[in-house]
Amino acid sequence: MPQALPIIAVALTAVGTGVAAYGAVEQGAAAKEAGKRQQQISDQNAKAVHDAAALEAGQIRRKNLLRLGSQRAGAAKSGVLIDDSAGDVIYDTAIQGELEALSALYSGSSASAAHKARGSLSAWEGKQAQSAAYIGAGSTVIGGIGQGVGQYRRSIQPTFSGSRNVAGDY
Repeated sequence: MPQALPIIAVALTAVGTGVAAYGAVEQGAAAKEAGKRQQQISDQNAKAVHDAAALEAGQIRRKNLLRLGSQRAGAAKSGVLIDDSAGDVIYDTAIQGELEALSALYSGSSASAAHKARGSLSAWEGKQAQSAAYIGAGSTVIGGIGQGVGQYRRSIQPTFSGSRNVAGDY
């Protein structure tokens, strides 16, 4: 039985090494999946922000059309010709309204791009974590092999006990 103990110790080291390597690989796979899921969420957020900006720009343009209509009606009611200074006011109102709409679209595009960038970064981080896990698993296996070989070598080395005179026993 004492001869079997080193073999059992080496086998247990091998099993422990395998379990640790498997755990590292699984942890890496989970990190990669988490990164992909975060990217999906960021992409959904990017679309939602983009759609909200488009809606806001549409509402700004609608309000601007109503404002322009009101200005035209007020000018016509007072007898002012639209070709005069009233035309300049209406023109300025139209430009200002379109600038507000474009500003809303730009803000939405910027926020959308930021969400997409965060999502891409999350996916990249997940892939890097998976790569690191593979390297860690490989390192664990190599370390386990080294430990197992060391245990085996120590178990097969002869041991000396007592204080015999080796030279005098021949």
